[in-house]
Amino acid sequence: MAKSYNNLWQRMIDPDNIEAAIYAAAKGKRKKREVQRALADMPATVERIKGMLERDEWRPPEVREGRLYSDGIARKERLLVKPDFDEQVVHHLLIDQVIAPIFGPTFYRWSCGSIPGRGQEGMAKYVTRMTRKHARRIRNHVEHDIAQCFDTILVESIHDAIAAKIRDKRVMHIVDLVLGSNAIRLPDGTIKRTGVPIGLYTSPWFVNIVLSKIDHFVKDEKAILLFLRFIDDMEFVDANKRKIDRIVDEIERLLAKDGMRLKKKGGARPCVKSFKTADGWKVRYTGFHFTKKGALQVHDSVFLRAQRAGARMRRKMAAKKRVTAFDASKMISYGGRFRAFGSYNAFTTRVLCGKIKYFALRQKIADRDRRRNKSLKIRELIETIKTKGTSNL
Repeated sequence: MAKSYNNLWQRMIDPDNIEAAIYAAAKGKRKKREVQRALADMPATVERIKGMLERDEWRPPEVREGRLYSDGIARKERLLVKPDFDEQVVHHLLIDQVIAPIFGPTFYRWSCGSIPGRGQEGMAKYVTRMTRKHARRIRNHVEHDIAQCFDTILVESIHDAIAAKIRDKRVMHIVDLVLGSNAIRLPDGTIKRTGVPIGLYTSPWFVNIVLSKIDHFVKDEKAILLFLRFIDDMEFVDANKRKIDRIVDEIERLLAKDGMRLKKKGGARPCVKSFKTADGWKVRYTGFHFTKKGALQVHDSVFLRAQRAGARMRRKMAAKKRVTAFDASKMISYGGRFRAFGSYNAFTTRVLCGKIKYFALRQKIADRDRRRNKSLKIRELIETIKTKGTSNL
């Protein structure tokens, strides 16, 4: 019988945990007025959030406003929602203090995406290590994607998976409130009820909790050579083509129980393919290519977008326009990806082109952070003077 947990409510209403959740929710949003008001009087904000939870007054919106965004490097159009600041604080409390400590250690190691410390770079290193170590068994592969995973996943499946381990009724009440708030008003005015809305901090965690049974089925019961999952994208590599097909058949049955299905092209799911030569065929997976010998390359679309970003920055510099810290952050982010995937020389020659200085980009970001920290310290000093008086300084 799986271990279950109770008496978790005190974690949710602990003032120190609420304060940590406020700072976590405020990360990257300190220019917003509601965030500035919350941080200006931290004790009052903590007491207000705690009071709402204790009196069972916190409620998420019944219908959320959805907006279409071009998300990520691939610029894929998604329907996103934006929760208010109080709701984000509650989400961070639920995930950081309850869900992550309980479910995080049970996740499959190479289930990546939206899990702290598990990104594409670490997964790419694992692919390199495994393909070089088991080169003779690297023969066949297939990539599968879950069709509209966040929209189709059953709310009941998420509730049951969490309730199997968490017995605290007040915590489960918060979970049910979050799960029940999944009606979205589309830009055309119609209302659509989804599985879990994209844009909430809780959504990728809920999806990973449900899909973790697939991870363990593949690795624990079938012992496939290489299995990766980046949220709803799955990659299978093994010497035995029939084994991969059997695993995918079982995964389809497991997904159907939770309201999901594998994406199909032309009415059929992707077929298992073989590596043609030791040097040749590159396999694409979540932003990078890998070969049978374990070589990594940045994906073509990422390369193209990095080149375009570099060209825009060079035009700005030529016109003597100001290069912002945001521009610098974007370029350094591209540089980190190229370095992780063994293509940094291409980044310096084809993106920076000898005209953009990497050190200058880092210096611009450091200057911005220094100004932010200085203004934050000044605001904190002013608040201290207001609350405690100059005699206590």
